[in-house]
Parts: sequence; structure tokens; C-alpha cells
Amino acid sequence: ATQWVSVEGRYFLASLLPFVDGPNGYTIHETLPDRSHALYARVAGAPGASSFNLFLGPKDSQVLESTGYQLNRNIDLGYFSFLAFPLLWLLRFFHSIVGNYGISIILLTLLIKTAFLPLTLVSFRSARAMQELAPEIKALRERITDPTQLNQEMMALYKKRGVNPMGGCFPVLIQVPVFIGLYNALLNAIELRHAPFARWIKDLSAPEQLMIGGAAIQLMVLILGVSMFLQQYMTPTPGMDPLQRKVLLAMPEVLSVSFLIYPLPAGLVLYWIVN
Repeated sequence: ATQWVSVEGRYFLASLLPFVDGPNGYTIHETLPDRSHALYARVAGAPGASSFNLFLGPKDSQVLESTGYQLNRNIDLGYFSFLAFPLLWLLRFFHSIVGNYGISIILLTLLIKTAFLPLTLVSFRSARAMQELAPEIKALRERITDPTQLNQEMMALYKKRGVNPMGGCFPVLIQVPVFIGLYNALLNAIELRHAPFARWIKDLSAPEQLMIGGAAIQLMVLILGVSMFLQQYMTPTPGMDPLQRKVLLAMPEVLSVSFLIYPLPAGLVLYWIVN
């Protein structure tokens, strides 16, 4: 049953609220002949009249919760919203202390990285163990041409040395939901709208623009690209095919160019750099 109908943008919404309490409407989902979808929603007005309450305002969870109509359900932070909302609360908490959302993003990112430090160390140890096996893996690749036999020999080598080739991946995969949750929180947080950070970054919800010689430069995106390249370059890749390594080293440049063409909000870029 429908309790209200909302039309929303990224930061604001308009909600039509019935006077009568409880389920006061319905929603129809229709599949059109061209296989597109249409959604119709209706809510009841006051008895005998077409009167409604109308809420117009920001998509601020605290403001929406205060209405008493569960309008905070309009805020969708993706599949990992159960992580995104607590992280958004932590962002507000840091802001209440330092008074700057840019610094709050830095502190929140450092807190998350500290919490995941044990997993990061496990990943580093696994990468180091794989690096030590690199000469033996290279020798196996040169000696064995059959892919099946090569895989069997490599697995026997891993077992003999007590090395898990996936040991460096699992700790990273566990952190992915938190990364996505915080990404969605920062992308949709109205708190960052018109929130300044420092110098030329006057709005963390919009792409940065450093004016040099009449041209707008996205300096943080360039810093992000360089840092990603250096991180990838210094990451051990034992036994990796040279062509595959070149592709990995090219990825930071590809992402940087895509971010320059389709700019991200400055708050997201700042988070990614610190992360």
C-alpha cells in the first residue's frame, strides 16, 4: 500500500502526504508493449475533498525522520546502504568536531583504513610470499608448455611452500562493500552540497576547478592518477604475463582520462586519493 508519493532529485524531494493515516493509496506497475516500464501511484486526500500535505525540502535523513512519515526511505544509498548510513553518521560526527567536511572525509577514510589494517597486512604478506616464489614460477613457465600440467605444478609448489595464491585477494574483496557504501554516501550526501574544503575547492559536491591561465584544471584528478599509477607500479606481480602487467599499468591513465571527461564530485576524488 502507498502511504505517500515523492518526486525527487539528487538532493531535494517533493512528497505528497495524505491527511488520512494508514495505507491510503496504491501503486501500479505496468510493462508497456515496447518492454519499457511505467509506475503509477495514487494517494487519498482528505475525506470529501482533494486536500493534501506537501513536503518540499532537502534529502537530509534527520529532517525527513522528524516528519513522522518515514520520508527518510526516499534516501537510497544502494545495496550497501546498511553500511553507507553509519558511515554518513560518522562523517557528520567528524564535521561536528573539525567543522570542515573535506577534513572529515580524510579522517573517516583514515579510520576505515586503520580498521582494515590487519586485513591489509595479510594481503601484503601474501603478496610478499608470492614475490619470493616468482623465480620458481618463471622457471616452471619456461619448462612446461602444457597449461594443465603447468597449473598442477604451480598448485603443488604453492602447497609445498604453504602459500595461498588467493590470500592477497580475499582481504581486498572484504573491503569492497565498505568502499562502495562510502562511495554512495559521499555521492548523495546533501551535507557536501556547497561545502568548501580548501583553496579552490569551494563545493565538495561538484567537480573541482582550479583556474590556471584561463583554463579549469582538475588537479586532484591528476594527483589521483599519478598515485594510482605509482601504487600499481610498486605492487608485486610475480609470474604475471608482461602484457597483462602493461594493461594494469595503463588502467590509472584510462580512469584519469574518464574522470576528466566525466568529472566526479570533489569529495569523492578526495576520498579516493586518501584511500
